[in-house]
Amino acid sequence: MDQVLTINGMHCNACRNLIRMELADNGYADKIKSIKIVSSNQGKIELQEVSIAEQAAIKKIINNLAQYSIT
Repeated sequence: MDQVLTINGMHCNACRNLIRMELADNGYADKIKSIKIVSSNQGKIELQEVSIAEQAAIKKIINNLAQYSIT
C-alpha cells in the first residue's frame, strides 16, 4: 500500500531534490513514488510499499536534515 507523508519546511525544488538525493544515498530511491510541494512551507512524499521499519528510517533521514520535519 502506498503511503503519503507530510514534510514541513519544504518550499522549493532544491528542497525536493535534496530530500530525494538523501533518500537515494541511503538506499530508498526505489521507494519514492513522488515528492511534491503543496504549500509555501510544506511538501508531500508518496512512498511505494514500505514496511514500518522502512517508513521509520525514511522519517529519520528527513528529520535529520536541518530544516525539515515529518510529524
